[in-house]
Amino acid sequence: MQGVALTREDWQPLFDDQATVEALQPIHLLGSDDVTGEEEALTLTPAQREKITEAIPKGVAEIYRFWRSRRAVSDADRVAGASARRSQKTGRNEPCPCGSGRKFKKCCGAARTVH
Repeated sequence: MQGVALTREDWQPLFDDQATVEALQPIHLLGSDDVTGEEEALTLTPAQREKITEAIPKGVAEIYRFWRSRRAVSDADRVAGASARRSQKTGRNEPCPCGSGRKFKKCCGAARTVH
């Protein structure tokens, strides 16, 4: 919860989604120093804490799914931008762009070592 507090604005989309706020609740109850008296009353007995602890894995999975769906969109955007070719690819039999006058395959496109 301290990590969340450090970059609260980055976590805001999660807090705006009611389902994930509920998923974060068990972690908040057991891991935050900023709990209300009402929330603290939910963790007084070992049995209460045990029940809350059992809900944490499900909550973590829900939070992961929330961010995964957003990460997939941003990853696709980043990959699409990174893979876009800035200039036309030089063909093997075209003149080498270095200006040597030789074919690309015999100049800069030649394999330097056998693989």
